[in-house]
Amino acid sequence: MEKSRTTIVTIEDNNKLRDEPFIVEAEMLFEKVLFFDDSLEGLKFVQKNIEKRIIILLDLSFPRNLPDGHEILKIIRDDSFLIPVIIWSGIDEDKTSFSDLINNKAFSYLKKGASNQEIIDEFMKAENFINTNIDIALEE
Repeated sequence: MEKSRTTIVTIEDNNKLRDEPFIVEAEMLFEKVLFFDDSLEGLKFVQKNIEKRIIILLDLSFPRNLPDGHEILKIIRDDSFLIPVIIWSGIDEDKTSFSDLINNKAFSYLKKGASNQEIIDEFMKAENFINTNIDIALEE
């Protein structure tokens, strides 16, 4: 199977994520898997590559001196609704903060305890969204 031209952008402050089995599988399926443990650095990369095929795996919690996932999602959505942003969190969101994720059109929500297969399945759904979304085709 040929690798997808899509890049997975992981914005997560836990460096141990790089060793997860689903990352190894993602590296076999997708052109690149990039890691940003600083939410601002991840956001800058996304903004500079807004026209490229990107799927974002976004943590919600970051150290106090950095914007959290809610803020990053909102900023990304100010630039584009065409990038699938999968929210990745170990925190149970309350109704208010969850509605914020819905209003900013998060592609999906995964708990950090999700299985490797569930995560890869979400990447593949996001890839399908990119491949079938007419707006993205027109933008390319």
